[in-house]
Amino acid sequence: MARSIYLRRQSVGEGNPKNEREQGRRETRTPDHIDTNRWTDEPMADRTPRTERTELSDLVRDRRAELGLSYRKLADACIDPKAPANGPLWKFGLLERLEKRFAVSPPQLPELRALAAGLKLPLWQVQDAAGAQFLGITTVWTDDVRAMVRDYEALTPDDRERLRLLMEAWKRG
Repeated sequence: MARSIYLRRQSVGEGNPKNEREQGRRETRTPDHIDTNRWTDEPMADRTPRTERTELSDLVRDRRAELGLSYRKLADACIDPKAPANGPLWKFGLLERLEKRFAVSPPQLPELRALAAGLKLPLWQVQDAAGAQFLGITTVWTDDVRAMVRDYEALTPDDRERLRLLMEAWKRG
């Protein structure tokens, strides 16, 4: 289990000096760049914001379980097929944070290609999940037409039907 160190602000005159160097100090000050109002007894991991949408996190968790891979084995397999000389592009700790739904930076295209290779999934499937989780974009399919729609869940059923009809019209050309 990880150990955390918690800070406590001391008042003037509090504490008992233990050596000559400390005897000359009259007060303990907090550096100005530290916000003392944010100090807490909670461990840091419990305060890390979690992402609202979890499509990529869920995809990684489910597929990793299907393949029976550890985080380290998956990280070792995450090599961009277009640039294999760069080696693995994912660290096991980052994969763990992603899977456990902690906030991570959105992956770039080479990282998505590497993740798709490691998970043995088509790139579009990983891209769709990443777009949903990090950008709020939902991929909508009708037969062979694919549309990427922002805030699709907020659309009314009538608006969703209009979107489907628009996609069908686009397909017919």
